[in-house]
Amino acid sequence: MEEFLNNYAGYSSVDELIESNYDSNLNSAKYSLVIQAIAKDAGILISNEDLADYFEKFTGSSDYSSFEEQYGLPYLKQVVMSEKTLDYVVENAILS
Repeated sequence: MEEFLNNYAGYSSVDELIESNYDSNLNSAKYSLVIQAIAKDAGILISNEDLADYFEKFTGSSDYSSFEEQYGLPYLKQVVMSEKTLDYVVENAILS
């Protein structure tokens, strides 16, 4: 790990990597928590059909099994929930 960090990522240690990405990771965590809270409040749930529709839209195929194998089903559901929640926010925004 140390060799990879030094030679390929430009960091001298894991601690340096964590520190240099702290703000970005914190903002990502906050974003995810806000999305989850909105989705919960709006009753947004992600079904297998939602996943298939998402992958059909972006890859041309409703088969997401290779993505599931690589990233895991919880991550895929998080991605789709984020998009579905943002769509919900846009649809329900009140413009003044």
